Amino acid sequence: MSERVDRIAEKLTTDLPEDLRPFVLSVLHSRIAAHYEALHDYKHTSPAWKANSEFLKQELKNPDKEAVFQRAVILATLPKHQDEKVEWVYRWLRDNGFTMLQEDDMQDQLISLLDDPEKGAPLAQSLDQILSTDVTGVTMDTLSDNPEAFSLFAGILVCRNFYSHDRKAPMSDIRQQLSDKAIERLVDPEVQRVMALFGEISDTSELYRTRFLPWLNWITN
Repeated sequence: MSERVDRIAEKLTTDLPEDLRPFVLSVLHSRIAAHYEALHDYKHTSPAWKANSEFLKQELKNPDKEAVFQRAVILATLPKHQDEKVEWVYRWLRDNGFTMLQEDDMQDQLISLLDDPEKGAPLAQSLDQILSTDVTGVTMDTLSDNPEAFSLFAGILVCRNFYSHDRKAPMSDIRQQLSDKAIERLVDPEVQRVMALFGEISDTSELYRTRFLPWLNWITN
């Protein structure tokens, strides 16, 4: 598996900054895992998902939070690639970007970036697009074919980070618009059904239980 990952990574790194190569490798493991998920070959999925999860955990421990944030933004805002095979990998890379941005440590930088109309526009557009994802009919069996379903899951959680620590600070227009859209998706029964699937997967169950459900319960109760 490692040799296959290295071969594909060599083709992808020409489009990405050198310091993003670990992200590429981690997501390629995820791509391979998704392939085995579709085959219900769970013996091979575990190592690949674990490699990706472990990388993200280590990245969050990086003391250079600004660098971590910038890498996450680059991933979350990757433009669509003309090569379908590369774009398939980019779809998983965006998942990693949104996963990083929903972390509490990213909150202040996230707000600062989005409140800058010029610099924050690419991320705002990417979030707006992912919050429009149609997950109607997605099941556990088809989840691995729909990386945008997880991007929607993580994107909703990113919008949970829009509320400033200073409760008196006003919400900017763009944050308010995205937050309203996230809440609209959050209370959609079909979205809730699909998001609950992530609560059944070992690598995402904690995120679903500790971040998604509390916000859903707070909004709906």
